[in-house]
Amino acid sequence: MRKLIVIIILALGVCAQTTGAVTFGVGKRVGLTFYDNQKEGSMNRQLATRGFDHCIYFSWSNSDNNSAVGGLNVRGNTWDASLGGLSEPQGLGIDIGGDLGPPTRGFSTTQDAFQSGTSVIALHWDPVSAVPFNFRPNVFIDDIPCLVDFVELFSGGIVPESLWVDSLSSGGTYFAWPRVAATDDGVCGKMIHLVIHDNGQSGKYMYIRRTIGAGGSTDSNWTDGYIFGQGGFRTPAITASRQSQKVGIAWSGGRGDGTEFGASVDRYDGDTSGQWDNDLYYMESQDCGATWGPIRNITQYPDDSPGGFRAHARVTVIYDSRDSLHMAWAAAKWNGYSGPFRYSGKILHYDTESKAVRTAVNGQWNPRKCNGGAYNLNVTQPQLSVCDNKLYLSYVEFANPLRGHGDDCHVRYPSDPTGAANGDIMLTVSDNWGYNWDYPRGLTKTYTPDCDTIPGGANLDCQSDTWHSATRYGIDITGDDFDGLPDVSDSIGGYAGNDYIFVQYINDREPGAAILNEGSWTLSTVRAFRFGCVEDVASAVLSSSLEAGQTIDSSFHVFPGNSVPIPWVLENTGKNDLTYNLNITSISPAGNISVAGPSGFISAGANNSETLTLTLNANNDTARQYLNAVIVIDGNFASSPDTFRIEYAVVDTSSCCDLPGDADDGGDVNIGDAIFILKYIFVSDSPKPPCCDQADADGGGDVNIGDISYIVSLALVENSPGAVCPNPGGLVCL
Repeated sequence: MRKLIVIIILALGVCAQTTGAVTFGVGKRVGLTFYDNQKEGSMNRQLATRGFDHCIYFSWSNSDNNSAVGGLNVRGNTWDASLGGLSEPQGLGIDIGGDLGPPTRGFSTTQDAFQSGTSVIALHWDPVSAVPFNFRPNVFIDDIPCLVDFVELFSGGIVPESLWVDSLSSGGTYFAWPRVAATDDGVCGKMIHLVIHDNGQSGKYMYIRRTIGAGGSTDSNWTDGYIFGQGGFRTPAITASRQSQKVGIAWSGGRGDGTEFGASVDRYDGDTSGQWDNDLYYMESQDCGATWGPIRNITQYPDDSPGGFRAHARVTVIYDSRDSLHMAWAAAKWNGYSGPFRYSGKILHYDTESKAVRTAVNGQWNPRKCNGGAYNLNVTQPQLSVCDNKLYLSYVEFANPLRGHGDDCHVRYPSDPTGAANGDIMLTVSDNWGYNWDYPRGLTKTYTPDCDTIPGGANLDCQSDTWHSATRYGIDITGDDFDGLPDVSDSIGGYAGNDYIFVQYINDREPGAAILNEGSWTLSTVRAFRFGCVEDVASAVLSSSLEAGQTIDSSFHVFPGNSVPIPWVLENTGKNDLTYNLNITSISPAGNISVAGPSGFISAGANNSETLTLTLNANNDTARQYLNAVIVIDGNFASSPDTFRIEYAVVDTSSCCDLPGDADDGGDVNIGDAIFILKYIFVSDSPKPPCCDQADADGGGDVNIGDISYIVSLALVENSPGAVCPNPGGLVCL
């Protein structure tokens, strides 16, 4: 007899955002760049709204050519609301820090603005363009309002090495990835807060600040550095209050046990990339960064939490109009056995007022046709904004089959499955400070299924809107001319007010990060638009832990005559209480599944989830039987009805595996086996592996992209670790 491997295929009844594709990106072109991958880890902000005169400052990491190493710099542009136009009207952008002189490599821009005037920008640059890199943090301040005319803020062009070299990197050769926030307080004065990351020997984060005095431009205005943690990846996000002396920083870091930063904080469970297996930490200062409170661990994930989540490298923070600190972060789903599902996850929210971790956006699906590429979950790049006493969370979504977008892919996906999904910018709104969120709506709405950027290609141009930033706070544009920055409010419910949030993003015609060999280097437009501070749409919102195309982990076994129970979490993330009906509408054969525990009601309050048990039965002794069922949930939630199509197989427990990695059963392991699996996964009507135990080369309990890499290593890398046949085996490819 063989064990049972269960495959759940869900298709939720949600309307697609659009029925067709657009031929150009949403918004006004403000720049151009070949460099699509704008940030490592947290985005922070790449645009800012300058206080009283309502200048909108844009900046981006730029490359003028298709080079991964040379030609990098930071460019910017500005919208002058008094004139109703760009300072550089051709939308090419102007070098920021160009006076540093060649050869340089500038990168990783971040911005904020003072309410009383003046905008500040931070970046890192390489003064010698050498290998290894010699990145240094640099800060500029605008010299002429509403023009891209940033000048160096202090002598020497870099943050003084005396602040950080001795404490961090030996020699300080790779100190980069700055995040900046601006304080404009009557007690503290005008102040710049900077978080920088040592990507060299220590991998630590450090906070420093600088007071902007009258005519002050000397290095002595910087404080000594304060080392506050290590993270291994560039996750810190920083914000400063507009009402008080508060400054807040949040980041993901190795999981720790206590409520404060403890000795075990750098513990990882075998994944040392610094992105996936993390807790979420924050700390606050009450005196403009002079002193800091304790470092708080707000997630405290246990060692093994099947079906749980881990903090990912995408974090955003902001202070609301009550002066409470909010943070949102991407959280990777963790199966507790073989590591995270690398794309499935959520965006979670926490604030210092409610002290509750709540789901803002559900992204639990398995992208079986294409995905967002390296370092991107299904829902990622969160950006929190505050306007009209509400929270606005914009984020990026990839290949959501629940929305009818599972095919939002570049046509190259059969031969290059990584990074081939188009990102779309989404929005959800909360009017109770992140405790509940409304059903997400699309901001860019650039659904382009099976798109093509190959010259002469027959399909539509791709529209991938992955790398976005949003202004921290909405502004009242009464009396200003922003007509040239398109308003997308009509597409998200309409708006008659005067308060707006601004968004900048990269409209990439070939999805994926070129720097990571996902697709090719293409000249992309940097675009900007605005949306009104719309009301939230009060409703219940159903979130399901069962994933579209999910493969249940191999540790689940069912033998003929037995059954397997699967936890199924239903969560209501919306503002209204949820009522629902669950019906199993068709079963073949009869009695093969059952669902226990549905109450028909899920509160919008503190206890806003319930766990059902989906039992998959093998209620006879017949091996190799394929069973299926359809479950429909309908109710008062926004996406009703949701339809779950379930399909699974029952086989005996013996294994057919003779040569692990031999996916096509050809008698040896070679590149042809990798191609065979690639076609099986991504090309419709391709043959199934004759023996799935053999195709599961990495022993992960499924035939997936990881097996392709493993087989390539087996075939090409000398002395690579070998594969073994699974025990007991019995994997079935549906």
